[in-house]
Amino acid sequence: MSGSPDRSRDGPRGPCTHQTLPYTSQTRLLSAARPYVEEGLARGETVVVVAADAFLGRLRDLLPEEITDGAGPERIRLVPADAWYTHPARTLTTVHDMVAQARDDGERMRFWGELPWARWSVPQARQWLRYETLLNVMLAGQHVTLCCPVDLARLRPSVLEGVYAAHPYLVESRRRANPRYQSPERLLRRLNRTRLPDPPADVRRIDFDHRDLAEVRRSVAATARSAGLPDDRVFPVVLAVAELAANAVVHVDGPGRLEVWSSPGELVYQIRSTGTAPMPPACGFLPPDPLSTTGRGLWMARQLADVLEVGICDGDGRGRADGGDTAVRAHFALPRRTRAWEPDARA
Repeated sequence: MSGSPDRSRDGPRGPCTHQTLPYTSQTRLLSAARPYVEEGLARGETVVVVAADAFLGRLRDLLPEEITDGAGPERIRLVPADAWYTHPARTLTTVHDMVAQARDDGERMRFWGELPWARWSVPQARQWLRYETLLNVMLAGQHVTLCCPVDLARLRPSVLEGVYAAHPYLVESRRRANPRYQSPERLLRRLNRTRLPDPPADVRRIDFDHRDLAEVRRSVAATARSAGLPDDRVFPVVLAVAELAANAVVHVDGPGRLEVWSSPGELVYQIRSTGTAPMPPACGFLPPDPLSTTGRGLWMARQLADVLEVGICDGDGRGRADGGDTAVRAHFALPRRTRAWEPDARA
């Protein structure tokens, strides 16, 4: 592991190289990061390093001063992880736009990005696993190199399994094809079949079909205001949940159910459907084709929600052979010091 992640030529060939680098110490991590960055700069690539502040400081000290003192062309960017990994769908768009601009300028890009897995909840981690595997789809055919370090001592086993599955290449003593890699479609479909935890006992439920979408919008607006969301945040919540509800009854070929509850610091809306139409694997992470008449609702909802989960909830046997319902669960952060929303509030 002491070498640069991009030195080896083993493994499948292609313009986009997306690799994970497991590590157990900061010393080994720095010994891999420095040559990775210097090699990119020597090749004329634009380099973006995203990591914790402390690591960025140590890396800055190791690099030649003329690289990091701000003089000359901005060929390297050191970005704190907290500022970069804010929302998976938006970060995916940022990467897309940066790579597209570099391509238009005749340049190539290289990313070093350590995702702060340890600070995220299980639902949040699942969304960032989707981000990781969708990089393979979005950047296919692009001349870009990405290295994603992962701290073996701090990751949950289930998250580590997902990280390995999302990366075509693995860096240990050298880079090689990753035997645990799964195609994006396979990994996304597995994530979309995740069993979600049951809602709390005091959940509010509203059954609906295509004739009831106006009532769904009114109910969502009422519960959002009752929970303490300011007016400028109520409309995005209504828009997101209304799009999910419409998607459930128009595209998933079955009646829907809206479920609403609060948990510490957030308000949760869940749309369940007993329909049997499959959920699109990307689930709104990638922008829809401008010429397509479908695909916008889920993408819009993902942009607006703080966390958007897709999975399976235990059902009542109304539709699915396995007794579960397709569920899309949108989380919205509540203002601090807001009392928990009560399900018997008038809506």
